[in-house]
Order: sequence, then C-alpha cells, then structure tokens
Amino acid sequence: MSVPAADPALTFRVLGPEDADLAAATGLSGFTVAELLSELQRPRDYVWAALFCDLRPVALHRSMRWGDFLLFKGLYVLDDFLGTPAGLRLALLLRNYARTAGYRGIAVWIESGKPERAIAARLRVSQSGPILHRFLL
Repeated sequence: MSVPAADPALTFRVLGPEDADLAAATGLSGFTVAELLSELQRPRDYVWAALFCDLRPVALHRSMRWGDFLLFKGLYVLDDFLGTPAGLRLALLLRNYARTAGYRGIAVWIESGKPERAIAARLRVSQSGPILHRFLL
C-alpha cells in the first residue's frame, strides 16, 4: 500500500520481502538482511513500513501483531530527518494502514520514564484499561 504522506515528496509503504536489502541498507534498525527477510516473509506476525523521500527510506517502523492490534515496536529515523515530523507521520500513516488492514489500531507500550513517552505525548495516545503502560493510538 502506498499513500501520499502530506508532503508530495514523502510516501508511505508497507514493505515486503523484496525490500529486505533496501531496509537493511539504511542501517537504521540494526537488523541484517536475513533477519529482515525472515520477518518480511511473515506479514501476519510482523509489519515493516517505511516513509520514503524521493524513493529513499528515511524512516522505518517495525510492528508486531498483538491480538486485534499492531504493536508499535520500533521506530527508526535517518539522522538527516531527526527533528522533522517524519517519525510522527510514519506512526500516523501506520495507524491508518492498520485500520484499513483490519486491525483495531496501534497498541503502544510506554514506559513513562523513557524517551518514547515524548513521542507518545505528541501522538496523543490514550491509555486503555487499568494496566499501566497500555495505550492505544
């Protein structure tokens, strides 16, 4: 699935096995080509998505199936795009993708003392249930 990402130079796409080399070449996730390929071949368990700028991946996200949700697992942004809205855009586009793909949304595990709390606040995640650290996007 490829959709415009607010800026015409940016596009969002869910990655497939054919993208393992491209995703590994960014060096963002620390995953090897073999590790990426293993997960990209299991789209019912893992969803890798990317935000592209002029055909170059500038942000990657790794999510895992968690019941009816995708678990927001890892967000990686190229140094050139740190401080830009690229990570937030990717998260919001992934949320939209999740809903069109039949998920209820994105589940986010947040530890309030960790850096992810800042992105969670910017995404305006909402807490779900009595369990601390369980939020929905």
